[in-house]
Amino acid sequence: MKSFIFKYRCTKETHLPRSNGYMVYSALCRWVQGTDLEFDFHTADGPPPYAISDMISGDGSSLSIDWSSPKVILKPGDWAFFRLSLLTPEMERSFVDTVAPRDITIANQPEMVLDSILGPGSSPLAMSISSEALFAGAPEAKDITLAFRSPAGFNSQGRQIPFPMPELVFSSLLWRWRRFFNDDRWSGLEDRLSQINISRYDLKSVVANGKGGAMHKGCVGRCRYDLKPLSLVDRKAIHCLGAFGAFAGVGYKTGQGLGQVEVL
Repeated sequence: MKSFIFKYRCTKETHLPRSNGYMVYSALCRWVQGTDLEFDFHTADGPPPYAISDMISGDGSSLSIDWSSPKVILKPGDWAFFRLSLLTPEMERSFVDTVAPRDITIANQPEMVLDSILGPGSSPLAMSISSEALFAGAPEAKDITLAFRSPAGFNSQGRQIPFPMPELVFSSLLWRWRRFFNDDRWSGLEDRLSQINISRYDLKSVVANGKGGAMHKGCVGRCRYDLKPLSLVDRKAIHCLGAFGAFAGVGYKTGQGLGQVEVL
């Protein structure tokens, strides 16, 4: 798994919607056209093998966003960035071999000029790790706190659920983990997720804009999950999945800016 930061310099004042991940996704789809990555960016079978953040004001060191403002307002000389995380070795190789040298324009905004693409190790948010190393480094602590940096929402029985219930969060991550790593070491874990409790939260509901006026309900903020009812083996699994979420995202529309999450 690898994450890359696309860093932009603004040449004149620019306004973007606060929730703009769908614009970044559209730009990336144009960017990869005709390359080996094109199919992966358009796949409709299961979760996407990548995750994309919104375009965020800043130098690429933090995913924190002020969701009280409806717009991202950039002045001349300001920096902005988005993060692209790739979950499979195939996508990593295609990215490095065929795509990285290209330029990319966001939402027909020529005043936003791509300055650099930062690879793993060159920014706090540009990371690289294998699934084996992620599992080996996972603790067995009795709780885990997740920070939802962009709206996290979930589909359940045809409804949008804008609250990070434990079963929804960790079943979403478990599904992705098994999908991309073909790893069944946590047999039956999905049946034990209901034992996890929420011990504390500080969340705000947010409606994210999508393509064509679509609206996606979600939440941002922090949530602490109590893992004490679980075995040590299951606690380690949950911590591993939480760390995996920093790459894969959680919930729906992770390929369009939603569900960006970090472990605190």
